[in-house]
Amino acid sequence: MAVEITVPRLGWTMEEGIFTQWLKSDGDHVQEGESLYELESDKGTQEVEGFDTGILRVAPDAPEPGGTVTVGQVLGCVTKDGEPPTWETAPAAAPTPAATPGAPAAGSEAPLSTPAARRLALELGVDLAAVAATGKGGRISVNDVREAAAARQPAPPIAATANRGGNILISPRAARVAGELGVDPTILTGTGKGGRIRECDVRNAAGSAPATPSSGASRLPISATRRTIARRMVAGVTEAAPVTLSVKLDATSLVAAREAIKRDGKQAPSPTAMFIHLVCLAIERHPILNAEWQDDAIVIHGDVHMSVAVDTDKGLLAPVIRQANAKSVAQIDQELRALAATARDGKLKAADMKGGTFTVSNLGLYPVDAFSPILNLPQCAILGIGRINHEPAVVNGAMVPRHMVTVSLTIDHRVIDGADGGRFLESLCQFLEQPLPR
Repeated sequence: MAVEITVPRLGWTMEEGIFTQWLKSDGDHVQEGESLYELESDKGTQEVEGFDTGILRVAPDAPEPGGTVTVGQVLGCVTKDGEPPTWETAPAAAPTPAATPGAPAAGSEAPLSTPAARRLALELGVDLAAVAATGKGGRISVNDVREAAAARQPAPPIAATANRGGNILISPRAARVAGELGVDPTILTGTGKGGRIRECDVRNAAGSAPATPSSGASRLPISATRRTIARRMVAGVTEAAPVTLSVKLDATSLVAAREAIKRDGKQAPSPTAMFIHLVCLAIERHPILNAEWQDDAIVIHGDVHMSVAVDTDKGLLAPVIRQANAKSVAQIDQELRALAATARDGKLKAADMKGGTFTVSNLGLYPVDAFSPILNLPQCAILGIGRINHEPAVVNGAMVPRHMVTVSLTIDHRVIDGADGGRFLESLCQFLEQPLPR
């Protein structure tokens, strides 16, 4: 019997994801446990394995790369030799005691549809015989069912007594937005058919109508990754008590160490890798920086699992260097380069971004002197690094040229007091001014 390939729930809150690509082709022989396709969720991009051995058959309405899929959606199936796929096997028609309005006549041929479409039609009470098929081979797709459900239930008018007398017509969506924005629909003039009040009428009245796209404007769909970034950024501000401390540090020793390595003909570690090493040293003195807030306790971690912000085409990702406190600068640099390359290639796994205990974000490649990094919950601290500038500084009472850098430490004040953050930055300054390992 054919086994359907469906979209799994990769996280407790996952309802939909982005289909990235098939790793196997239609008609390929696949083995149980073999990766079949890639799926992007709020946990990152993961390869999804099959649960049976046989021939891969891709569903006619399977999404294209970049398409949105929902949990439970059928993407294909695995069949045995000579066995037809599930969508080519019409379900047996169950006898009904009496005909219902709109149902197909007895003996009529059941329309071709995908398994996902049949399930959705059953949930929404849609008669497949009345659905216009747009899928491959004349099959009814999930979108066809949704459109049919929307078409058979035209937006019912919501009657309200207007100040000017009589009733008004307003779409359900407009009524909902009116309630959210506190707009009285009885005083509005609708621009829809028959004077129906539309959402744009409500937003115009509230002064919050979306800006009309200018000529040449483009619309970018919000990916699962971008939604996750947005949710985590908002959480870092609203679910914690963030405070940012900034200090200008002398990075002359760091620059000198990198230049000495280059003169030896070796690859110099990145400033980010060197800062990660120094942060680990400072955390050894101040372990409270390597903690997180939980409902009934503050948990202080033993090892430093360093999250590092990496800019990618899909958005900001934060892969984790495990036990960074037990690794040399060279090891940190090597692992960081590998993780950054994997992230930019879109091959980062969910496991690569889990379990971080502290985050470093470096904008030193850009003309950014200082910024306020946002907490990466449940972590209680994140260090933002600006660019290193060659500028005059006072050392032992004399004005001398030095390489200076501004670092900004954002802490969760529920876990860390300002004095703790200040002592951590003091230790970081001391380690940075010492001769660094080559």
